[in-house]
Amino acid sequence: MKNVGIKNRSLICSITILGLFSLTCGKANGSLESPQVQKKEKNNTSIKELLALPLTEKIIYSKNADLPDNAIMQGFDMDTEDNIFYSHVTDKYKVRISRGKPNSAPQDFMTLLYYGHSTNIALEKEKNDNYIWIGNFATRYPNGHYWQEQVVSRVKYSPGKTLKNFDAEDNYYIGPYKHLSPTVDVENDLLAISYADEKKRGRNCFVVYKLSEAKALPLSIIRIMELTYGNTAEDADEKIAPELQVHDLTKLKPVARFDIPNTPLSWQGFDVCKNRMYYYDGEGGPNNSIISGKAYVSVFDFDGRIIEERTEVKALSSLETLKEQEITSTGYMEAEGIKVRRGFLYLGFGSSNNGRRCAQIFKYKLAE
Repeated sequence: MKNVGIKNRSLICSITILGLFSLTCGKANGSLESPQVQKKEKNNTSIKELLALPLTEKIIYSKNADLPDNAIMQGFDMDTEDNIFYSHVTDKYKVRISRGKPNSAPQDFMTLLYYGHSTNIALEKEKNDNYIWIGNFATRYPNGHYWQEQVVSRVKYSPGKTLKNFDAEDNYYIGPYKHLSPTVDVENDLLAISYADEKKRGRNCFVVYKLSEAKALPLSIIRIMELTYGNTAEDADEKIAPELQVHDLTKLKPVARFDIPNTPLSWQGFDVCKNRMYYYDGEGGPNNSIISGKAYVSVFDFDGRIIEERTEVKALSSLETLKEQEITSTGYMEAEGIKVRRGFLYLGFGSSNNGRRCAQIFKYKLAE
């Protein structure tokens, strides 16, 4: 994802070695020795130590997944059945949400028109259905791309379907802000949204709600700020300030609201787990077969205090190793999406290798 507007923004749960229990049975005289209990060892490996690890097969969760349209991944999430859901942009105004297994191309996808850049998405499973949380109601920039999302939508994943921005039936509003991107921590009942506040230039803003409370809010009608969309094969050019039916989160007391300074490189996603926020920034690199991309992770609490300082992902540092793993020979590796799921940290990258663009995901076991 390129450094556009608010994009120039400045991100884990556990390494556990299972305790092994050994019982020594009684000797010939029938005596029973005391059970020998090997204490559970706790690995307190920090993010800094984890991300210092060089690239190996052990770190690679999914390699060289060819997304539809030969596009660069923007965001991702995964379910408990090893399905990966990706987001990417094609034709400047179409967001594709696709689904596939690790190390393989997605088997299906749906299309969302005029939603935005899909920088950060999140997956929520409800019964047998999958729902994608994503920014929506973006405005068209002069170059034809869509940014400045004003609401968050919860969209049922429906392979083969195409939805326009107004087709979203489950929308969430946090106030007169733009560049909204969501994530959810379903296990801990959290909905977090990043946004831009014109009164806090140079800061990245976040608000966190109870997920169940947000979804339970009654619907109300609000009018969002003016936006431009259309001028495509599907729709004429329009400039409107539409009224929308939304869950108005301004009526809820947030779990937390905080902001942090911009990072030097482009913001590439965030996630929350329990009371921590994981922040991701980076750049793809010059794509010149000499220098590889850069990626950094920072960790904050819900007061915006630093828990783990901004740390470089060293798995990108050796272009030779990236070549040996057949990931990229040009060095282009753009940070694209971060997730903390079931005790692991997942880092996404969009790679380019002589015109072939692929999704890469690395995986790190976190300390308790």
